[in-house]
Amino acid sequence: MSLSVINFTTPVMAWESLPSISSTCYIRTYTLKSSGKIYPYKSQSSSQIDYSHYIDCAKDECYITQISGSRVKVSYPTGNTRSVRWFKTSDFFYNGKTYAQDHYWLGGRKVNTYRWQNLKTYYGYVGTSNNTFDEVWIIGNCGDAYQVLYTVDAQYGGGYKLAWGGKNLSW
Repeated sequence: MSLSVINFTTPVMAWESLPSISSTCYIRTYTLKSSGKIYPYKSQSSSQIDYSHYIDCAKDECYITQISGSRVKVSYPTGNTRSVRWFKTSDFFYNGKTYAQDHYWLGGRKVNTYRWQNLKTYYGYVGTSNNTFDEVWIIGNCGDAYQVLYTVDAQYGGGYKLAWGGKNLSW
């Protein structure tokens, strides 16, 4: 028997919330920008930018541990440790959307995911080649790509990844 993408929900009439995250069950991702730097706010409620800290967009894998409106709490590498600061949601989520436009279970095949919307830098895969399924949330689309959130198997650290996949893959 061949498994394929199974629509987990009925056609979306309203946007669906994303799963709960925390400092131990977080979202691994890269910024939407593939180069340059992004700077955090001085605090969750501040509008002032802290120019003494930054994420290097080309190389820093980030962990989103909390989503609060237009801000996300992010752990990112600084030397051989990690720092935690608040950033704009739109630095990570396409169009700043922190909800899903669709929700699926994917099994029976593996689909490559990429760090950025240009689909050039491999990040991992979603789906399996056996009779298990991974949960996938479609966040948005841009050009030939979907931004997707998907579960990560516990043997690979658990939690979620926020990445990009090609539209031609029939999610």
